[in-house]
Amino acid sequence: GGGAGSVAATELAKRDADGTSIAMTLAMAHTFVPLTKTLNYNPAEFTYLATVSDTGTVFAARADHGYSDFVGLIEKAKSDGYLTYGTLTPVDRLLMSAIGMRNGFEIDVIPAKGGSELRAALVAGDAEAILTGASGLSQITENPTLQPLATFNSNRLAGAPDLPTLKELGFDLAMEESFVFFAPAGLPADIAKTLEEEILKTAQDPELKQLIERSGSVPVEVDGATTKANLAAQTEVYRALIDETE
Repeated sequence: GGGAGSVAATELAKRDADGTSIAMTLAMAHTFVPLTKTLNYNPAEFTYLATVSDTGTVFAARADHGYSDFVGLIEKAKSDGYLTYGTLTPVDRLLMSAIGMRNGFEIDVIPAKGGSELRAALVAGDAEAILTGASGLSQITENPTLQPLATFNSNRLAGAPDLPTLKELGFDLAMEESFVFFAPAGLPADIAKTLEEEILKTAQDPELKQLIERSGSVPVEVDGATTKANLAAQTEVYRALIDETE
């Protein structure tokens, strides 16, 4: 753990490529973090095995400030000139910064260490809006002063099918954060194939899928080659956004 997965990736890069050491981290350890920090690993050199879940995200805001959807919130932020935004990760902060720059308002960042802290800031009025994990959706919908407005995922969430995506709302942005399995560089192809097959087989287990869904994420079964391609594509998206917001 630590460093959005970069600590684990750094350690794994030192291990022998014999199939006895693998890791699972958030995708940002391979996409966003290498663009913003000097690291002792090259994400392009890892052997990627599979993706097993996508993190579900819920963008929520106050329900008593005169708007009922994401576009209404953006209009209020444009009028105010700023948006107080509670955030857990630098990735969603980057997306909101891009939205702010494109629409003429600044982002006043309210950092937090967890979803409960974010929701508390929203309830207290310290933040106008937050992005939290989908596991916290019920705490938002049960509070009459709060409202969920969107998801930052590329696709709508199975557990919240009424929440539109940013792309559906006209913002060509998405936060593709997933959990990926990977191994050291140079892992023999036969070992990589065996590990990939076993991980994807396990990912089909109904109990594991239920566990992933209870955590607010979305179960997926993506092979190693596709995982590597997806990470490379998302890296370029983040690279462009960093250039845009600097």
